[in-house]
Amino acid sequence: MRVFTPSHLRNQQPIESFSLVSDGYWKFAEQIVINPNGSTGNSHTPAAIFTSIWLYLAAFEAFIQETIAYARSTAVGTKLSTESTAKFEALASARRPYNEFKPWVREAYRAFDKSGVGIDTDSTIYQNLVALKELRNATIHYNANMIRRDHWPLAVQEAFRRAAPPQFRSSWVGGLSRPEVSSWARDTARIALEEFWSLAKPTHPFRHDETETAFWRKKPAA
Repeated sequence: MRVFTPSHLRNQQPIESFSLVSDGYWKFAEQIVINPNGSTGNSHTPAAIFTSIWLYLAAFEAFIQETIAYARSTAVGTKLSTESTAKFEALASARRPYNEFKPWVREAYRAFDKSGVGIDTDSTIYQNLVALKELRNATIHYNANMIRRDHWPLAVQEAFRRAAPPQFRSSWVGGLSRPEVSSWARDTARIALEEFWSLAKPTHPFRHDETETAFWRKKPAA
């Protein structure tokens, strides 16, 4: 990672650490789609639904990155550091061959699986993750093409099929900005996190405090 030091932090005693953001991403996604009295309403707009989708996936990716950071910091001077430092560095920086989502996910799971197997790429968990990533890309990098309302981007086809929102006569933006799609995104990220946690838990420094660590298990605050 290339770094710089802000002028106001120069000549200070350095402390090595990193911030935890995955929990915050998840909590904010929950707040977006549930209003204070627990009912749904105006929060179900394209901006709200799509933002929640981005944040659920961001929480998944951030938790994996945070776990990799723990592994890298605790591996210094051990056998693991000699064998795996380069891989962890490449995963953390999303460098080749992990600069695409699919190989990055596969290797992140494999890196913490003692059996060396990782995630099953034929599983529903993995296929949902890939579909969620495609939906995230299509919405966060929105391409406003003048197309027929019954012509939807091929990239969102799997997400539409798997989320199965109610069918309306609308564009793909309207058809996918539904609470059912946000719920599917949440379930996809939650199940994928649970699977990853089952592999990474033995090496995670907060493994004994699952109530706080496994934020995806908490019920949304009404």
